[in-house]
Amino acid sequence: MDSNVLSDAILLHMLNSKIDRELQRLFQLNLKTTEVPSLQDFFSFLETRCIQLESIRKTDFDTKSIPENVNLGDSRSIASKRLDQLWKRLNCDPKLNNLYTKFIEEYLSLDHMEEITNIDDITSVEGFFLPHHGVLRAGNRSRPLRVVFNGSQKTDLDISLNDVLCKGGVIPDLFSIMLHGRKHAYFFSCDISHMFRQIEIHPHQTFSKNSLEKSYLKVLECPCTNGVFHSTNDFSDLHFDQSSEESITKPLGVLWNSSSDTFCFKVSPSTNHIFTKRDVHSQIARIFDPLGLLGPVISKAKFFMQQLWLLKLEWHEKLPVPVAAEWASFVQSLPVLEKLKIPRFVLSENLESIILYGFSDALEKGFGAVTYVSVIRNNGDRHSQLLCSKSRVAPLKTLTIPRLELSACLLLSKLVRKVINALKTNLSQVILFSDSTIALSWIKTPPHLLKTFVANRVAKIQELTELFMASYFF
Repeated sequence: MDSNVLSDAILLHMLNSKIDRELQRLFQLNLKTTEVPSLQDFFSFLETRCIQLESIRKTDFDTKSIPENVNLGDSRSIASKRLDQLWKRLNCDPKLNNLYTKFIEEYLSLDHMEEITNIDDITSVEGFFLPHHGVLRAGNRSRPLRVVFNGSQKTDLDISLNDVLCKGGVIPDLFSIMLHGRKHAYFFSCDISHMFRQIEIHPHQTFSKNSLEKSYLKVLECPCTNGVFHSTNDFSDLHFDQSSEESITKPLGVLWNSSSDTFCFKVSPSTNHIFTKRDVHSQIARIFDPLGLLGPVISKAKFFMQQLWLLKLEWHEKLPVPVAAEWASFVQSLPVLEKLKIPRFVLSENLESIILYGFSDALEKGFGAVTYVSVIRNNGDRHSQLLCSKSRVAPLKTLTIPRLELSACLLLSKLVRKVINALKTNLSQVILFSDSTIALSWIKTPPHLLKTFVANRVAKIQELTELFMASYFF
């Protein structure tokens, strides 16, 4: 390895280690020192490190992990076709035309894109022409237009830009993040402007992302890792709007009413009167519920989707009349969910004990598990809140009810383990309930005495529940 590359790699490792130590020092939970770095100090520190990293941002990782000259094939032809289609669409829709123009002007004003003067001289061999199109979002007032740069578009060689780019890391565990946020009395939600454009492309690689018309991108749009932190620092420079007006934001995709501190839901029922399997799947995907707060609704939708698979319908095929009527009735009832308000904060001040309850149940169509947290205050008052739930559709191969009940117990055990890891708080007791005497009998039996299907699940349940000494009742 080249000595310069090796020294750059060592320097990068040292800088990353330094940043990790500074972040740990800034966001440590129980800071005992009074010399806490301010936000200004922290951002100054990051700015200094970014300047130092500027000289080594094109590292050995760029040149060795991916070949320097990848033949992606002819990308210009398909990009030109997509651009012609976009122009036709813009000419027919003045509103979209206006929004798209503002978007492109913003890119230019922020120096995220630069005009190419010799566009006719550039071929696909020298770079990748990136198609783009716009998606109107009627319900979003702040950002009614979302422009999509389609890096998945295949060329004549059946390869895309995304195929040769380095893949990102593991997606953050949204379930655990949201659950962790429910145990704190104060919940902060923030956003970073143009977060996905904060990685600058090295000048040596700028022509690798040509974007018709006559411009190339100077920043790389890519996902980054999310996280949750909390600190005991007293940030005196933070100011809060204490108005009584209702304020609804969308942290991590979940609607949150900051005034009442409750989770709420917004549904957009389909206005179609003729449904296909694709329409059903699209409607189900619109209901975003990572914590399972709408468990019964989601379960019913899952059961219906499985019914469509059993009918062996094509995606574009119309639903049979009785099935379509059943789905129409379900869709018409969805607006009722907008009246549902679920408190975000599940704990309380002056706690004496916290008890975690879990329930599992099953029927022929599927099985599920739900958890509640019960808080006992010092004065003896007690209150309980719905925490989260999970559900599964029963497999097509018919299982007996006791085996489905056992599967529900396993689902509950996994859910409770995940809840405990996410809450990271001291629980006085964990109590799990099942109304199946057969499943409970299996759980108390050594796995080697049981048949394979039952033994595998019993062994897993015993492994998951032994650490927190759960008690089963019925």
